[in-house]
Amino acid sequence: DKSLAARRAFSLDGLKELDALYEQLLSNLKLAMSVFFSGDVTSARRLRRSKHRFRILNRRYSHAHVDRLHQQNVQSIETSSLHLGLLGDMQRLNSLFCSVAYSVLEQPDEDEGRDEY
Repeated sequence: DKSLAARRAFSLDGLKELDALYEQLLSNLKLAMSVFFSGDVTSARRLRRSKHRFRILNRRYSHAHVDRLHQQNVQSIETSSLHLGLLGDMQRLNSLFCSVAYSVLEQPDEDEGRDEY
């Protein structure tokens, strides 16, 4: 029931974690757009590192949520499915955004393949 779900709220810690992850996701999207348009290898490497940090943060927040469930936090219990779904969705989006880094990093160097005389 949508009206029931609308009255439920994330725990304060859960909301802070989702907000922090969302901000990191937006940051990675901006960097991914820059890498896509510029093809800059240094930025692509930075994006690849950001993808890894995002995954670690996402895992940490997932464990923190489960800890809140073990502590019988009512808000966490009521929003658990939504919370874990958002974490998973953000992880998938981040992977998609960051995939551009790999295509840039797999491109041969401009000098590669040129004969030197």
